[in-house]
Amino acid sequence: MAAKPVIRLGLAGLGAGAKNLLKGIRSHAGIQLTAGADVREQAVQRFAQEYGAKPFASLEALCDSSDIDAVWIVTPNQYHARHA
Repeated sequence: MAAKPVIRLGLAGLGAGAKNLLKGIRSHAGIQLTAGADVREQAVQRFAQEYGAKPFASLEALCDSSDIDAVWIVTPNQYHARHA
């Protein structure tokens, strides 16, 4: 039997919305939490330490990374269109 593919996921935005998603993401066998980006340096560093994921200071840098397959946009709603 072939192994199930794993999606390497990056989170754009590491605030309250991301906190609500993280437990579910980490428990899903098909998702590997690989990276996170936020403009708040403290949030990015805390995320990297707690989840062992690669930290990024900008969404653009996150999207340029070859370490991710998909980005989940969890920034405030008013920024979703621009970030997508």
